[in-house]
Amino acid sequence: MRHGGNLLLWILLVLRLPLCPSAAAQPAQPRPARTTDKALHALFGASCALLVSAIAAPALRDMPQPDLRYALCVSGAGLGAAAAAGAAKELLDLTGFGKAEWSDLLATVAGGLVASAAVLAASADNRQARLAPVYASFGIALALPPAADLLTRRFSRRASRSGS
Repeated sequence: MRHGGNLLLWILLVLRLPLCPSAAAQPAQPRPARTTDKALHALFGASCALLVSAIAAPALRDMPQPDLRYALCVSGAGLGAAAAAGAAKELLDLTGFGKAEWSDLLATVAGGLVASAAVLAASADNRQARLAPVYASFGIALALPPAADLLTRRFSRRASRSGS
Protein backbone atom coordinates (compact mmCIF):
# COMPACT_ATOMS: atom_id res chain seq x y z
CA MET A 1 0.00 0.00 0.00
CA ARG A 2 2.76 2.45 0.90
CA HIS A 3 4.69 1.97 -2.32
CA GLY A 4 1.61 2.34 -4.51
CA GLY A 5 0.49 5.50 -2.71
CA ASN A 6 3.95 7.06 -2.96
CA LEU A 7 4.16 6.21 -6.64
CA LEU A 8 0.78 7.82 -7.24
CA LEU A 9 1.82 11.00 -5.46
CA TRP A 10 5.09 11.27 -7.40
CA ILE A 11 3.44 10.69 -10.77
CA LEU A 12 0.70 13.19 -10.09
CA LEU A 13 3.14 15.79 -8.79
CA VAL A 14 5.25 15.41 -11.92
CA LEU A 15 2.12 15.89 -14.05
CA ARG A 16 1.28 19.06 -12.14
CA LEU A 17 4.74 20.70 -11.90
CA PRO A 18 5.05 22.18 -15.41
CA LEU A 19 1.98 24.32 -14.85
CA CYS A 20 2.90 25.70 -11.41
CA PRO A 21 2.70 29.49 -10.99
CA SER A 22 6.44 29.69 -10.24
CA ALA A 23 7.13 28.83 -13.87
CA ALA A 24 5.01 31.82 -14.91
CA ALA A 25 7.31 34.16 -12.95
CA GLN A 26 10.13 33.48 -15.41
CA PRO A 27 10.26 35.50 -18.63
CA ALA A 28 7.55 34.21 -20.91
CA GLN A 29 8.85 32.50 -23.99
CA PRO A 30 6.38 31.93 -26.77
CA ARG A 31 5.23 28.33 -26.75
CA PRO A 32 3.32 26.84 -29.61
CA ALA A 33 -0.40 26.91 -28.92
CA ARG A 34 -0.63 23.32 -30.15
CA THR A 35 1.65 22.06 -27.39
CA THR A 36 -0.30 23.93 -24.75
CA ASP A 37 -3.58 22.63 -26.14
CA LYS A 38 -2.40 19.01 -26.01
CA ALA A 39 -1.11 19.46 -22.46
CA LEU A 40 -4.48 20.85 -21.40
CA HIS A 41 -6.24 17.90 -23.03
CA ALA A 42 -3.92 15.48 -21.19
CA LEU A 43 -4.58 17.24 -17.87
CA PHE A 44 -8.32 17.11 -18.51
CA GLY A 45 -8.15 13.38 -19.25
CA ALA A 46 -6.11 12.74 -16.11
CA SER A 47 -8.55 14.81 -14.08
CA CYS A 48 -11.55 12.87 -15.37
CA ALA A 49 -9.84 9.54 -14.68
CA LEU A 50 -8.93 10.53 -11.14
CA LEU A 51 -12.32 11.96 -10.26
CA VAL A 52 -14.20 8.91 -11.52
CA SER A 53 -11.70 6.60 -9.79
CA ALA A 54 -12.34 8.51 -6.56
CA ILE A 55 -16.03 7.67 -6.90
CA ALA A 56 -15.48 4.09 -8.08
CA ALA A 57 -13.01 3.11 -5.34
CA PRO A 58 -15.46 3.18 -2.42
CA ALA A 59 -18.38 2.07 -4.59
CA LEU A 60 -16.62 -1.13 -5.70
CA ARG A 61 -14.89 -1.86 -2.37
CA ASP A 62 -17.45 -4.39 -1.12
CA MET A 63 -17.81 -6.39 -4.34
CA PRO A 64 -16.62 -10.02 -4.01
CA GLN A 65 -13.62 -9.91 -6.33
CA PRO A 66 -9.86 -10.29 -5.89
CA ASP A 67 -7.78 -7.21 -5.10
CA LEU A 68 -6.19 -7.01 -8.54
CA ARG A 69 -9.59 -7.17 -10.25
CA TYR A 70 -10.83 -4.43 -7.90
CA ALA A 71 -7.87 -2.23 -8.89
CA LEU A 72 -8.49 -2.94 -12.57
CA CYS A 73 -12.16 -2.01 -12.23
CA VAL A 74 -11.39 1.24 -10.40
CA SER A 75 -8.68 2.31 -12.86
CA GLY A 76 -10.71 1.08 -15.84
CA ALA A 77 -13.67 3.20 -14.78
CA GLY A 78 -11.38 6.23 -14.74
CA LEU A 79 -9.88 5.45 -18.14
CA GLY A 80 -13.36 4.93 -19.59
CA ALA A 81 -14.45 8.29 -18.22
CA ALA A 82 -11.44 10.02 -19.78
CA ALA A 83 -12.14 8.41 -23.15
CA ALA A 84 -15.85 9.30 -22.95
CA ALA A 85 -15.09 12.90 -21.97
CA GLY A 86 -12.58 13.25 -24.81
CA ALA A 87 -15.04 11.81 -27.32
CA ALA A 88 -17.83 14.09 -26.05
CA LYS A 89 -15.60 17.14 -26.36
CA GLU A 90 -14.63 16.27 -29.93
CA LEU A 91 -18.27 15.63 -30.84
CA LEU A 92 -19.11 19.09 -29.50
CA ASP A 93 -16.28 20.49 -31.60
CA LEU A 94 -17.82 18.82 -34.67
CA THR A 95 -21.05 20.72 -34.05
CA GLY A 96 -19.26 24.08 -34.16
CA PHE A 97 -17.91 24.66 -30.65
CA GLY A 98 -14.32 24.31 -31.85
CA LYS A 99 -12.06 22.45 -34.23
CA ALA A 100 -12.33 18.67 -33.89
CA GLU A 101 -8.99 16.84 -34.00
CA TRP A 102 -8.08 13.21 -33.47
CA SER A 103 -4.90 14.31 -31.70
CA ASP A 104 -7.00 16.11 -29.07
CA LEU A 105 -8.90 12.91 -28.36
CA LEU A 106 -5.65 10.94 -28.18
CA ALA A 107 -4.10 13.49 -25.80
CA THR A 108 -7.14 13.31 -23.52
CA VAL A 109 -7.06 9.51 -23.48
CA ALA A 110 -3.28 9.54 -22.92
CA GLY A 111 -3.71 11.73 -19.84
CA GLY A 112 -6.42 9.40 -18.59
CA LEU A 113 -4.17 6.40 -19.23
CA VAL A 114 -1.32 7.86 -17.16
CA ALA A 115 -3.63 8.67 -14.26
CA SER A 116 -5.35 5.26 -14.51
CA ALA A 117 -1.97 3.52 -14.41
CA ALA A 118 -1.13 5.42 -11.24
CA VAL A 119 -4.52 4.48 -9.73
CA LEU A 120 -3.96 0.83 -10.68
CA ALA A 121 -0.55 0.82 -8.98
CA ALA A 122 -1.89 2.57 -5.89
CA SER A 123 -5.02 0.48 -5.42
CA ALA A 124 -3.56 -2.93 -6.19
CA ASP A 125 -3.06 -3.69 -2.47
CA ASN A 126 -5.44 -1.11 -1.00
CA ARG A 127 -8.96 -2.40 -1.02
CA GLN A 128 -10.00 -0.05 1.78
CA ALA A 129 -10.33 2.84 -0.72
CA ARG A 130 -8.36 5.14 1.57
CA LEU A 131 -6.81 6.82 -1.46
CA ALA A 132 -10.14 8.00 -2.88
CA PRO A 133 -9.78 11.48 -1.31
CA VAL A 134 -6.26 11.70 -2.76
CA TYR A 135 -7.58 10.81 -6.21
CA ALA A 136 -10.29 13.44 -5.87
CA SER A 137 -7.87 16.12 -4.66
CA PHE A 138 -5.45 15.58 -7.51
CA GLY A 139 -8.35 15.31 -9.97
CA ILE A 140 -9.58 18.75 -8.91
CA ALA A 141 -6.07 20.21 -8.98
CA LEU A 142 -5.43 18.87 -12.49
CA ALA A 143 -8.78 20.27 -13.69
CA LEU A 144 -7.85 23.85 -12.78
CA PRO A 145 -5.53 24.69 -15.74
CA PRO A 146 -7.96 23.41 -18.42
CA ALA A 147 -10.86 25.19 -16.70
CA ALA A 148 -8.90 28.45 -16.49
CA ASP A 149 -7.99 28.20 -20.17
CA LEU A 150 -11.59 27.49 -21.13
CA LEU A 151 -12.89 30.46 -19.14
CA THR A 152 -10.18 32.75 -20.50
CA ARG A 153 -11.03 31.82 -24.08
CA ARG A 154 -14.74 32.13 -23.44
CA PHE A 155 -14.51 35.60 -21.91
CA SER A 156 -11.94 36.87 -24.42
CA ARG A 157 -14.22 35.76 -27.25
CA ARG A 158 -17.18 37.49 -25.60
CA ALA A 159 -15.16 40.71 -25.06
CA SER A 160 -13.95 40.76 -28.66
CA ARG A 161 -17.54 40.41 -29.90
CA SER A 162 -18.87 43.23 -27.72
CA GLY A 163 -15.90 45.52 -28.55
CA SER A 164 -16.49 45.30 -32.30
